[in-house]
Amino acid sequence: MKKNSMLARILSVAALAVMSLVGCVSEGAQDGEAGVSSLGSLPGLVPTDLGGSPGGGDPTPDVDPTPRLSPVEACERFHDIFGDRAEECGGADAEAVKTFLRSSFPGGSCASVFQLRDEAELTLGCFPRFENASCEEFNAGISEPACAGQFIFDQDFTNAFGACQDVARAFAALVGLCGGDFDESFAQALEGLNCGAVVDIRDRGDLYGGCIPAILGGSCEDTDAGFSDPACATQLLLPAEG
Repeated sequence: MKKNSMLARILSVAALAVMSLVGCVSEGAQDGEAGVSSLGSLPGLVPTDLGGSPGGGDPTPDVDPTPRLSPVEACERFHDIFGDRAEECGGADAEAVKTFLRSSFPGGSCASVFQLRDEAELTLGCFPRFENASCEEFNAGISEPACAGQFIFDQDFTNAFGACQDVARAFAALVGLCGGDFDESFAQALEGLNCGAVVDIRDRGDLYGGCIPAILGGSCEDTDAGFSDPACATQLLLPAEG
């Protein structure tokens, strides 16, 4: 009973993380935006000329030599931190927690994250807050402003079938975190949602900003609860009959 109670607590904390970390849902990355953080630095690009200018003027100002994380790398880094702490503090399976968190993004991965709200806040404020928190703090749920709305993703990252898969994946991730079989639940959800026949999505903003977080916010006692959220209503459009 104690283990089930702790698992429910971790589930609640993970759902809170999903809701707080997702920022504005983009209607598609603009040309040149993908992979560029809010600091404007290209991923991994570090100035190498730290000496004086060719003309003998003032030396180049000091530059932080630490490579910047790309938005995708930053997203994956947070999931690693959170999953490891959930295992350490709550006995949850770290990989199941990471799968749960990734399921809030199109394609079930961080690949759709093309921008960070504020890279400095994320790496200097958000990451250390979760890394250094006591287990008591972590299990109580951490609300850290430096984490809020950090990951901005492209809601058009997948086609209609892919979006339907994302709904099924969210459900399976919840089941998996609750101790069930992810693959079996995913296959059942794909069939139940009739993903192979879906031709369009009613409102992608609602789907990724409301429906999928609602599904992930369900409980182990009622994993279907999120589907009743208004944001999920008539989202998966099938071909018109006749």
